[in-house]
Amino acid sequence: MHHNPMPLGLPAADKISLIPEDHQALKALLTRYTDRIDYLHFGHVHLPAHGTFCGIPFASVRSTGNQSIPDLNEPDLLKGAPMAPSYSVILTEGRDTIIHEYPFLWEGPILTSGIAWEDWAKPVAAE
Repeated sequence: MHHNPMPLGLPAADKISLIPEDHQALKALLTRYTDRIDYLHFGHVHLPAHGTFCGIPFASVRSTGNQSIPDLNEPDLLKGAPMAPSYSVILTEGRDTIIHEYPFLWEGPILTSGIAWEDWAKPVAAE
């Protein structure tokens, strides 16, 4: 989905979610078919948001453009910043879902280490 189909507790962003007249109809449809829906994915809010709706897990991910900053109180103005963009890769297998986020404009060092505990204390820059 593009728009979030449910309110996220972000008053300004919730005003531009799914058309309010469609909220109840979609909720009834999702409730009816909950056993057939594994996950809901959507964007539009440009921030990570995860939870359940109608008993169905959902996730929203960051944007490849500007990023939103959640504001639980602001009723009219969206907040955002030119923070680093990212994209997500969603892996599914059966009813399992894994979401990996990739910040593709990171210009800092990338560190590597072994997987043993003592290795993590001494990361080194990758070549």
